[in-house]
Amino acid sequence: MPAGSSPRDPRAAATRARIASCALRLFQEHGYDAVTTEDIASAAGINPRTYFRHFATKAAVVFFTSEDAMDDLVRSLHRHDPRVSLIDAVIEAILAQGASQIPQPDDVARFELVRSTPSLLEEMRNRHARYEEHLAEWIARRVGRDTADVDVRVVAACLIAIRRVVMEDAIRTGADLAEAERLLRRALGMLHPPFD
Repeated sequence: MPAGSSPRDPRAAATRARIASCALRLFQEHGYDAVTTEDIASAAGINPRTYFRHFATKAAVVFFTSEDAMDDLVRSLHRHDPRVSLIDAVIEAILAQGASQIPQPDDVARFELVRSTPSLLEEMRNRHARYEEHLAEWIARRVGRDTADVDVRVVAACLIAIRRVVMEDAIRTGADLAEAERLLRRALGMLHPPFD
């Protein structure tokens, strides 16, 4: 995230949310590719420099809620008790995010926007790959293996895929927190890491 725009700062968070809301409306009305960052800044009542203090790119405004959630998840995992099983640690870390994991109407609209925009699909894949690396680092440190270890990389990729599928299903079906938790536990229960 660009300097000076911590999501922990309530004013910055409110500005980011307003910019994202304006951007989403413009994307829905005109299509993602037809909207510029200048258009978004104008609709949000800010100048382009302010936009770039909050979002590094046009795509970043689409992914800001999921980006914040994934950053929080990775931070939470690094603080987690190493005596708890890897799968339980992931479940606890995701559920600790609580209501922020429940899709909101704008999340559904963003999901549809990403699915219908090839450049955003590619951006989503790149973001998932980056988080796979972060999770691989956490797993490797936790189990005393190298980040390049194939078991570590496969488990990290599976964790990202499971979270993505569960969140997409929750968005698609309008699941509440209890249903999302049930789906998450069921999906993670399919994963049996060789080192846990």
